[in-house]
Amino acid sequence: MKKPKEKSLWKNQTYIQVFSAYSILMFGVFVDMLAIMTIVSFEWKEDPTMIGLIPVSYALPGILFGSWAGVFADRFRKIPIMIFCNIMIAVLTIVLLSVQNMHELLLVLMIRSTFGVFFYPAQQTLTRHIVSANHLTKAVSMNGIVEQAAKIIGPLVGGMLLSLFQPEVCLVIRAVSCLLAAFILLPMIRLVEDQPRQNSVKGKQSSWAEWLHGWGYVLSNRKVLVTMIFVCISMALLQLVDSQFPTLFKSLFPNNKSMMGYVLSIVGIGGVLSALFIQRLKHFQYGWVIGGGTALMGIGFGGIGLITASTPFIFCYLIGFIAGIGSGLMLVSNQVILQKEVNQEQIGRVFGIKSSLTNAILIISPSMSGPLVHLVGVTRLYFYVGTGLLMVGFIGILFQKKFWGAQVPIQKEGREVYIP
Repeated sequence: MKKPKEKSLWKNQTYIQVFSAYSILMFGVFVDMLAIMTIVSFEWKEDPTMIGLIPVSYALPGILFGSWAGVFADRFRKIPIMIFCNIMIAVLTIVLLSVQNMHELLLVLMIRSTFGVFFYPAQQTLTRHIVSANHLTKAVSMNGIVEQAAKIIGPLVGGMLLSLFQPEVCLVIRAVSCLLAAFILLPMIRLVEDQPRQNSVKGKQSSWAEWLHGWGYVLSNRKVLVTMIFVCISMALLQLVDSQFPTLFKSLFPNNKSMMGYVLSIVGIGGVLSALFIQRLKHFQYGWVIGGGTALMGIGFGGIGLITASTPFIFCYLIGFIAGIGSGLMLVSNQVILQKEVNQEQIGRVFGIKSSLTNAILIISPSMSGPLVHLVGVTRLYFYVGTGLLMVGFIGILFQKKFWGAQVPIQKEGREVYIP
């Protein structure tokens, strides 16, 4: 391998292939999510408590295997891991077409999520290997833009498909997108990523020792630790209401299945714009992007609690747009911070640990959301959660120097690039 003199991120052919595969994959993810929410809410008419178990089925494998998946990504080649995971996700998505009840659905979703857990740190680690330091922020932001754009296109296309076909069509689209992503990555299956020198020593350590070392690294790095704490608190609050979107829209717009998809698309538009904003920044203060994003999420999701059946659609879209700006700002910026602040040999383990923590939240918060909906009502729960997010965001902004320190430039020169 040799170090190329890159003039543009888009001249990096390896990155373009990985980015293309990721884009196709993310489109299928959000079409799939809308289909599952529609099936359980509108067709099966499940109780809010059972709906709240869907995020739990996604999260449980992450708790069990997330940090170990990070060790796996650091030790082995990333492309074969990503290809295998995509193929298995496609197979299990086809299996979903035959499930007949909520218990079967939850079981298959949990098994399918296990392969997603191993895909995530491999994809994050690969980005660090194939992209130079001066392009890292742009690459991570582009991944965030794709994810947010998928929130627009996926639910929008899914909403149109649901008005014409059964939700199972959306599941087929998810399976096809996974197979296409695997096919795009297939020519790179023999790509061998150069490893930092420290990895040659750590390769002699046991997986248990590497797992412990990863946790020690997170706990000793203040910027990484504080970023993870804020992300976890924000996610804990957000997941109290995120899983109850079907309950909210079923109660407000019982005769309009597509409304939920359109509002989610507006959320995605806000997310894309905030990701584009981050991409253009050369310097930023971590407290402003993390805390500010959380505060805007509070305004947006709290505002959703003010929606009634007679609320004009334009207000629903405006609130969703604000929520999207906040979520995109917080979710994309935290990935940039972690990619920038974490040593290359630790990147898989750190993102694996993050996956474990956020998936633990996906177990706890959604399991509480159903009882809370019965206790205070779904719209009031949105308002309370929005208030909590707003307070957390203000704390991050006001005390950012104590938490993260002074402003740090995003771009640094001199990091090695590894491409075939």
